[in-house]
Amino acid sequence: MKLASSAAHQLWSERLLCESFGGIFMDATMQRMKWLTDWEYALGVNLLNPHGFHYALEGPRKREWPPSMFYQYPWWHFYADFSGYVSRLSQMLTGVCHVADVALLWPINDMFATYTPQSRNARANRTENDFNALTDLLLRLHRDYDYLDEDTLASASVGDGEIKIGDEADRLVILPPIQHLKLPTVEKLEQFVVGGGRILGTVFLPSIGLGEGQLEDIGDRIRVLFNVDPSETQRDFATQSAITSTVTDHASGGQAAFLSSYALNRQLPWRLQQTAGTPGQPESSQVVIHEADGRSTYWFETSDGAREDITKEVMNEREEVLNVLGATIDGLITPDVTIGNPEIFYLHRVKDDRDIYFFVNPTYTSQDAKISLSGEVRPVLWDSSDTEEQPIAPWTMENGSTSFELQLPPTGSAFVLAGDPVPVGVSDAGVVITSITPDRVQGYVAKEQGHVVLDNGSQHRYEVGSGFVPDTLSLDEAWELRAEDDNALIIGKWLASEGPVDVESALDPGVTSGWLPMVPGAWSYQLPS
Repeated sequence: MKLASSAAHQLWSERLLCESFGGIFMDATMQRMKWLTDWEYALGVNLLNPHGFHYALEGPRKREWPPSMFYQYPWWHFYADFSGYVSRLSQMLTGVCHVADVALLWPINDMFATYTPQSRNARANRTENDFNALTDLLLRLHRDYDYLDEDTLASASVGDGEIKIGDEADRLVILPPIQHLKLPTVEKLEQFVVGGGRILGTVFLPSIGLGEGQLEDIGDRIRVLFNVDPSETQRDFATQSAITSTVTDHASGGQAAFLSSYALNRQLPWRLQQTAGTPGQPESSQVVIHEADGRSTYWFETSDGAREDITKEVMNEREEVLNVLGATIDGLITPDVTIGNPEIFYLHRVKDDRDIYFFVNPTYTSQDAKISLSGEVRPVLWDSSDTEEQPIAPWTMENGSTSFELQLPPTGSAFVLAGDPVPVGVSDAGVVITSITPDRVQGYVAKEQGHVVLDNGSQHRYEVGSGFVPDTLSLDEAWELRAEDDNALIIGKWLASEGPVDVESALDPGVTSGWLPMVPGAWSYQLPS
């Protein structure tokens, strides 16, 4: 998604289409479809192409990359509601300017330069795996970004501490661990830093320049930028057990930071890397990952099949990487949005001179967070499922930013719009506020007494009695449930035999010897053979 949306932003493409849902299998639910849609749209998609709608499911059609999102499904008569939701997302996020000030260098040239057929090498592995790790880490740090390839960078406009490409204005360029850079890239990075820009190198720095049909030593130029010897970083990175960062200030106002560590991707803990004699290699076939109830656990499996739970070590190392990377970036550029929960994703765009923030909960549990937006604004919640708009209260404005609490249900999403400031703010609310005007605050409360605290330089508390509290409606009698359509038995797993069977033993549920479990495959339920 990020690769495609980055190209769309940089090449002035208003629409980014994504074919979706193919292969999520026959047990697809609307909740899962919304979950996927929100995730795609938070990463830059704004035109959904659903796959697919089957006129019939006879024969091989029922296995043609399911699901079929048509009349065969029990939720088909609600599909118009889902389609309307997606249409509103698409409309809201089209004809807008993407707001992100970080560029992550796309390391394809370095990957080609270090590629060796039929084999792997430690530095190329580090580039690939740490680039993938950065892709996820930046999203969880709520530092939205675009991938930036070197040819696009060569044609970019550089000045005033920004790299300008299309609608994008990047103030920070992050380099994954790489050994090679194109010579025009080196020149652009030098211009960028001289003009007040910020760059961040990770794990090891480049020392070889790729020119027209020739290689060139760029070690001295990179050393001037980062105040670090790139050859030493390439030689010694695997032994850097700690994760630290250093920042070099340039006289022009630009800055170059270097984050030193053996890796950004963390899987096999450092302790076990040393035991195995492979320091600096966190990827290992001896790491086994289990998932249950939405939680992953990590196990180290020895050659004799014994297993050790390493979940806590893996999580601690990953948290350390996240914290150091986040603090380093915070020291280089001010965040556009602050979200106090790494599970929530966001997208910031500007439409008709109005800031639009799309917040997504990509988990199956409720998520809450304190959110701060740049600028002193009045936050407004726009629910794309029912098109209702209402103020978010309470909110506070301090030091040029606006803060408020946001609650998202499982797989929930919401737009927050930056409204014009009002003469008075709401710093505390014991009611659900539905509207705010200069002379009136309206809301409701499900208790006898409600209150609001208004702030116009000094705080004033107002209380109001609701008059009555309705009785609780108890459903304590017998209820009858009638199915709207014919019922169906959904079988998720069963046993099968490849050959003739004895009917009597087949009817005995206690006889399972010789029967094989059916398992889901890419096209159908399949026997293991």
